[in-house]
Amino acid sequence: GVRSVNLTPAATYVLRLSGGSLVSEQGTAVVAEGPLDVTTTDGAVVTGGGGFLLRALDQAAPQTVVNLNASNASVLTGDAMAEPSSVANINLMTGSTWTGAAFDVTNIALDAGTWMMTESSTVTQQVTNAGLIQYMPPAGDPAQLSSYKTLTTPDYVGGGGRLGLNTFLGDDGSPSDLLIINGGVQWAIPLCSSPIRTGRAH
Repeated sequence: GVRSVNLTPAATYVLRLSGGSLVSEQGTAVVAEGPLDVTTTDGAVVTGGGGFLLRALDQAAPQTVVNLNASNASVLTGDAMAEPSSVANINLMTGSTWTGAAFDVTNIALDAGTWMMTESSTVTQQVTNAGLIQYMPPAGDPAQLSSYKTLTTPDYVGGGGRLGLNTFLGDDGSPSDLLIINGGVQWAIPLCSSPIRTGRAH
């Protein structure tokens, strides 16, 4: 993996990956303290084998601000998180795919990209979806709400994108994946619902 420690005021470190792969077998693919721009393109593969794709860690100065821009069929795997005083923005463009969960990620934007959401996730500012956010199938008993996932954000902008939800076939109180918008803006949310009978999507 890569660990970036930037203590230089008014400077942003840059990491570019065009094709090829960056794999951390047992750790985090990218750990950042201080400003960092990460760009992946041309089918680049970035994997956090220890569970995390990206960790944005607090430091006194300069503030940690990480922009992860994936384009042209990049493949990202692992969770992403930002500590309380840090910023982590993820942009998925032109056929890029991210498989993982967001833990207090600041902004997530999809433009013809796909987010395969593996666990309940929180985005602290805005989700902009002009692609596909696909909730992974429920773990555990599909008849129990605890088996499903929730995406929570203050602002959701649809942008013509889709949400792929899993829903148990039953009565009106049957459990389902959820999108919770706890303030701010909501625009046009097309839903693709996968009915669940035995824990398998049909």
